[in-house]
Amino acid sequence: MNKPIYFDNAATTPICDAAAKAMHEAIDNAWGNPSSTHAIGRKSKTLIEKARRTFAKDFDVLPSEIYFTSGATESIMLGMYSACMEGVTHIITSATEHKAVLDISEQLSRQFSISRSVVDVDNSGAISLNQIEALLKETDGKALISIMYVNNETGVENPVESIGALAKTYDALFFCDCVQAGLYHAIKPELCGIDYLSLSAHKLYGPKGIGLLYINNKREKHALWQGGSQERGYRSGTENVPGILGFEAAWKDAQNDQSRYLSHVKSLNSKLKIALQQIFP
Repeated sequence: MNKPIYFDNAATTPICDAAAKAMHEAIDNAWGNPSSTHAIGRKSKTLIEKARRTFAKDFDVLPSEIYFTSGATESIMLGMYSACMEGVTHIITSATEHKAVLDISEQLSRQFSISRSVVDVDNSGAISLNQIEALLKETDGKALISIMYVNNETGVENPVESIGALAKTYDALFFCDCVQAGLYHAIKPELCGIDYLSLSAHKLYGPKGIGLLYINNKREKHALWQGGSQERGYRSGTENVPGILGFEAAWKDAQNDQSRYLSHVKSLNSKLKIALQQIFP
């Protein structure tokens, strides 16, 4: 039987060898509760903080601005909820955002009784910066812009630096779903004016059930639930040590191989277009 060809990496990726190895080592050697004060627990805590520093270094941010979550959906909920608690009066997003952003922004707009605008895209899938700016001008109070870096359906790359600049000009907050950007781009939140960003391990050859949220230290943090002091009181619950270490390993693998991977995907893209044009001239 022929092995199936998999074409759905935007939905999930298989786990890379580096991530699988890191997870197995964590299961065998770092199984202690990171909140415990004994040596076995402290070992787990030390490895988590090492992973946090890895992401912070690559993002050019502080380790205290990185929070580990169960995945991008939770990161989106945590980040957008905190933004709304900071006094947002208007949410601006796009029609082609991931369902997590669309559903959560709709829920929060009802919960906080704030307005919400969904910006359409053109025939190429691109958003209109002019439309976003027009909405910012009309906003009475503080706006939250939630626009993804790379679209998971079309592959369109949004002009995040320009969006960040608009947010700064109009004193708005900027949430960026970076889930599909991790394999292809260096992610620099401060350079792009991003206040919050979400990332998920299983989109870049890491395990499922683990992600992260970046929040600029200038922003307020509001927990969704209580029950522990993990993640500096912002995300209660015993940390997923194997998941975090698998995430770190997959991330390092992706960053080290980013240019080769991008070149490979561009080559596949070109070959596919040529083949389709031959079949459908």
